[in-house]
Amino acid sequence: MSGDQIQESSSVQENIEKIQNTLNNIKIFTAVPMGILLILYFFSYATLIDGGYTALLVVEIVTSIVFVLGFIYLNTWSFQVVKWIYKNRSPYRAVVAQLTVENIVKPADQLSKEIVPGN
Repeated sequence: MSGDQIQESSSVQENIEKIQNTLNNIKIFTAVPMGILLILYFFSYATLIDGGYTALLVVEIVTSIVFVLGFIYLNTWSFQVVKWIYKNRSPYRAVVAQLTVENIVKPADQLSKEIVPGN
């Protein structure tokens, strides 16, 4: 393996690690508020039913369903956001083009070996 391939591989690995960190941050900053709101909703359902606040109860039920669907599709959605963020940035363009929802969860070193042939 030549010096250029080693540098290219480490550069690709660093780019993958940055993309994966961004993906994890998006997941965390999306999932934590949804989880906190679902917990708050859990404790406020009885109060809304007893108080007769039907409109607020319907809003909570609908948003709860949306949040649960959001948790189910969180990985796919956050990957699309990451792709949208990095697709036009020159050092990441080639890497993002080869990433999928399935392979982004692999360790960065293994993924860089798959993306850069000859490693």
